[in-house]
This record gives sequence, C-alpha cells and structure tokens, in this order.
Amino acid sequence: MKSGAFAHPGCYARVLNACSSKLSREHYVSQAVLDLLGDEHRITNARWLPPGQQSKAIPSSALGSRILCETHNIALSTLDAHAKVFFSELLWGFSDSPPPQKHRRVTIDADQLELWLLKACCGAFASGNLLEHRRRVPREIPDAWVSLLFSGRVWQPATGMHIRQATLRPHRGYAIGPAYMEDSCVGGGLQFGGLEMFLLFGGSAANRILEESSGEMRPLSYRPGRIRIESRARTIDIMLEWRTWVPTQAVAYRWTEAEPGLAPEPPKDACR
Repeated sequence: MKSGAFAHPGCYARVLNACSSKLSREHYVSQAVLDLLGDEHRITNARWLPPGQQSKAIPSSALGSRILCETHNIALSTLDAHAKVFFSELLWGFSDSPPPQKHRRVTIDADQLELWLLKACCGAFASGNLLEHRRRVPREIPDAWVSLLFSGRVWQPATGMHIRQATLRPHRGYAIGPAYMEDSCVGGGLQFGGLEMFLLFGGSAANRILEESSGEMRPLSYRPGRIRIESRARTIDIMLEWRTWVPTQAVAYRWTEAEPGLAPEPPKDACR
C-alpha cells in the first residue's frame, strides 16, 4: 500500500508521518548478518527470559520484531548488504584456518555501515527486548536518530560511529544494547565476533565508555579509515571509505590463536 500522511503507532519512524498501514517483520541485526554466525542462536539477557537463563536454539528467521511499517522497512533494506560484506570480511580476518591468500584488502562504504549501525540500535531499542542491569531499556527512539536514518540529515561533529581499540578476543556471537555516560544514554553499541562498535551522540562520550569485561576505559577511534586484523595465519585491511569525512585514525588488532568460541558451534548471543 502506498504511504501517505499517516503515523503507524507501531512503527518507530512514525514521527515522519509517512507510514504504510501494515507493520512488517524487521531484523534489527540483519538476518544476513546473523546467518554468518550460524543457523541458530541462543539468546541471553532479554526481557522475555528469566534472569540468568539462556533461550533454546532459535533460528535466525525467528529473531525479528514488528517495529517498522512496510514502507520504512523497505527504505532501509539496502543497508543490510553493506553490513553483510563488512562482517563477512571481519570473520575472514578472525578465522585461524590456512587461507588461499595471506593478505586481503577490501573497501567498505563507511557511510552506509554507519547508517546500518544506527538502524540496528534503533531497532534493538524499539523492540523492547533489551535489559540493562536487569532493567528494561526504554523503547522510544529520539526524533533526531530517526531523521538521520531516513532523511539524510548531517551528523553533528564528533557524533556517529566509533570503534574500540582493545584486546581482541574473537568468538562466535554478538551483543547489542545502549551506551551510557553516567546515568544518561548517549547512543548504542554492537559487539560482533569480538569487535566493538558504538554509535555515540554525546560530545564527551567517546572517552568515557566503560569496557565491561576489563572494567577499564579503552580508547575509541572516531570514524577510522582502516581496520587491520593480523594473526599468524592471515592479515586483512578493511578500508572504510567516507564520503564526507577525512579519517585521521585507524584501528589495528593482533592475535595469535583463535578463541574456543570460534569453533563451529551454535553461537550464544545477548541482547545486553
């Protein structure tokens, strides 16, 4: 159905007043990306699970939520292909099997990846599935986030994608949730296979996001131009190409052995 001046109450982009009449099933972490980790997933730390418990194995196709109308879901569909390419290359870098080629260099549309990360964070919040310290995360999406995602608004200085420079521990799994500075939500974060990405909207937040596994503040690189992953078996340079930003930073990871989580087993995923 054609969209018009209608705001569907179940669509998180309703503020744009251009919804269609039907909601569609949306994977906020794209199904194509989830499938890279395996056909089935075990979820932890979700609103619909008892505290501390893990779900049974759930197929990727079932991990969707009705959070967007058909019009707005279709409008974001092209972002998924960019994310799939990026995370596929990331997993190639994390593999410890002998490769046909020891070095790869690939180029990713960083602007589209940044928008995909915003899409993932918006969808995760809107789903109502997230918990933070056993408290439900509010579902309301800031109007400014929606405008950036759908209307092509310009990002404010120092806002957008950040990647943490930290010790790399590759594994098969992902986590997504809010990012806090003190008691205020300043964006969202996605951890995929060991790489931590944040979408931040607070000017000073980049230096104050706690790494929960170590309890330390680790540096974040704002809109880096390159991610290098180097192991004994292989090296990959993922070049992030920005249209309206000149990168001044790069992120580099070195590791010597694959973590046990990289074995081909059903991944354990967290809503955070």
